[in-house]
Amino acid sequence: MKLTSSVAAAQDATAGIAAIDTDIEAHTVELGSSNIASMRDAAAVTNTALDGILTLSATLISHARNVDALAKQIEQRDSLDAAIWGADS
Repeated sequence: MKLTSSVAAAQDATAGIAAIDTDIEAHTVELGSSNIASMRDAAAVTNTALDGILTLSATLISHARNVDALAKQIEQRDSLDAAIWGADS
């Protein structure tokens, strides 16, 4: 594994996460007039799971955006450190 403070590497690492489609709010399970208890329970569990997935996806996207900003800060800090120590950045 290569560790780097490259903004491009951070953007590459988070690009797939940023492309996640979180438009699942419109997708819920509805049974209509079903009166079978297990079917109603399954629909409730599925809708709860969808809500959890939406929350997780939104959190991942938020953190992915933070990675890019953090990478910029680290890259700047590493460049300053390299200049102080006389190394190439």
